[in-house]
Amino acid sequence: MEVFITKQFITRKYTKHDFTFPLNLDDKINLFEDLILGWQLEIAEQLINGYKDECNNIHSGIPHSGFATLSIILFVSFSE
Repeated sequence: MEVFITKQFITRKYTKHDFTFPLNLDDKINLFEDLILGWQLEIAEQLINGYKDECNNIHSGIPHSGFATLSIILFVSFSE
């Protein structure tokens, strides 16, 4: 039986092995910024404007996604 060990991502681009613990203030700020950008704000932007994936396929935005985008943005504002 083969066991595959995958990277454990703590944000969209950082793994737990990218940092030493305990985290210093700069690392905490970088993690927070990447969390907000990668998992909330960029998702909201993709809903409205669409995006290009890894294979250069263009995906258009989702029609009538304004309320969903507003919900994401408001959640970010109130969670800080």
